[in-house]
Amino acid sequence: EGVRRPSSSTSSRTFTFVELFAGIGGFRLGLELIGGKCVLSSEVSPRATSIYRDNFDHEDIRQQQKSCLVEGDVLDLDTTCDFPETFDMLTGGFPCQPFTNRGNQLGLEDDRGQMYRELIRILHDKQPPCFMFE
Repeated sequence: EGVRRPSSSTSSRTFTFVELFAGIGGFRLGLELIGGKCVLSSEVSPRATSIYRDNFDHEDIRQQQKSCLVEGDVLDLDTTCDFPETFDMLTGGFPCQPFTNRGNQLGLEDDRGQMYRELIRILHDKQPPCFMFE
């Protein structure tokens, strides 16, 4: 039933975060272990969102909240209405395929190589106190 997490010594959340290019929830897994609460996540890949839901939907239900996962393209997210008014951290693991041997290594010539700009757009518009990009 989802990802097995070590028990935490604290049950209170200490900060909120948004996870873009969420994949299967790697940032969420780590940040929840240190007291974070995911308030929005976004992923475009149907396969990854299926695994994400398997990993985290039961946790959201247990906490009596609806899933924070938005299944769709980050390009379609509007910072004026799709995001919480405030949150403490913006995280994102933008696509690496344009820069590695897992892709054609077109770098910034590949549309996916430009996705870091979406993180910058959202960072600029929402101005959370901190961010972590990978």
